[in-house]
Amino acid sequence: MIEWMPFEDNHTPSNGLDAALRIRNGWLDTWDEHRTEVEEILDGGDDVCASALLSGRGKGSGVGVDVRLYAHFKVRDGAVVYLYEHQDRAEALKAAGLAE
Repeated sequence: MIEWMPFEDNHTPSNGLDAALRIRNGWLDTWDEHRTEVEEILDGGDDVCASALLSGRGKGSGVGVDVRLYAHFKVRDGAVVYLYEHQDRAEALKAAGLAE
């Protein structure tokens, strides 16, 4: 089971694979084209932080967007069980116990 708190939903928790797929598919459906570039991964064992640049061009509007996202993942038995999306790197690192 995964618990995901996406920033675009004001970090409202969603639980389970079906909810995770709904979030991902809803996000993907808003773009004519999109790209995700992973910039950094910091491994703290069961806690991981990753930064990614998300780029896209909106369906219908054609507006281009670039968003940098910092994700705090918790991994148990080789599976992601928790994902919290941060817009601030320092907050994500602190939440994961990886503060510099």
